[in-house]
Amino acid sequence: AHARIQNIDVSEAKNHPGVIAIYTANDLGDYWKPGPLLVSPPPIKNVVFHERTQVPLAKKKVRHAGEAIAIVAAESRYIAEDAVEKIVMEMEP
Repeated sequence: AHARIQNIDVSEAKNHPGVIAIYTANDLGDYWKPGPLLVSPPPIKNVVFHERTQVPLAKKKVRHAGEAIAIVAAESRYIAEDAVEKIVMEMEP
């Protein structure tokens, strides 16, 4: 089910030791636009490839469980995973 994003608070996660940066859709500016999900294959006779696009991060609403809302860059994967748990998101069904 979809939900509207009311607020994403990354302040506590940004202060986690070892976190380099955290980006949300609002931080991406003009880079926040739909991009291809897959690279088109070479043309094949009598085969139709239906291209799909998706935005890099949810901005105003999430469309499915697990949709990305932030990018966390950290000194290690484990630090990033700990920081992700500190991101607070308020949603409205």
